[in-house]
Amino acid sequence: MGAATRAAETRAKLLGKNRPEYANSLNDLGLLHYYMGDYAKAEPLFLQAIEIRKRVLGEKHRYYSCSLDSLAVLYYAMGDYDKAEPLYERAVAICKELFGEKDADYATDLCSLAALYDQKGEYAKAEPLYRKVLAIQKEILGEKDARYSTTLNNLAGVYREMATMPSPSRSTGALWRSRKSRSVKSTRRRLRPR
Repeated sequence: MGAATRAAETRAKLLGKNRPEYANSLNDLGLLHYYMGDYAKAEPLFLQAIEIRKRVLGEKHRYYSCSLDSLAVLYYAMGDYDKAEPLYERAVAICKELFGEKDADYATDLCSLAALYDQKGEYAKAEPLYRKVLAIQKEILGEKDARYSTTLNNLAGVYREMATMPSPSRSTGALWRSRKSRSVKSTRRRLRPR
């Protein structure tokens, strides 16, 4: 932890705080706190990285999108899905605009949004996203890739949950939102540095 903090401080002194390099250090430091389970320390670091990247790189830059994604993952881990959702949505939109729909990073971000809907019990929103991710992964990665099988498993879980829901709630999943019996696996690379 000390080395990452020193790196951020050194970059701030040498380059200034309005530099992408400093934002990288803040994001990396936030990742360290996240992995250690210290969410209270991770959040302000991710927020700072987002602000700097937005100001310096603009909102249509991959690093800005990565910062949004990092904060979304943090909120997801904290169970604050209402804060995570718009961040995931924005990261997906940026990735789609930058790289198109036939991109592995776009598929990963889209899968994260599907996993969020899945966890919230919003299966009618999760299902088409998982299906889209599967199509992209099949084309880009192939059916033997572990990410493809994870997404396929998550889609099967959505279908299983939808089949057990009473039909009046099937479209919203309202009766099942509090149910956390099934763990949703994401195809994300835990959190991406940068």
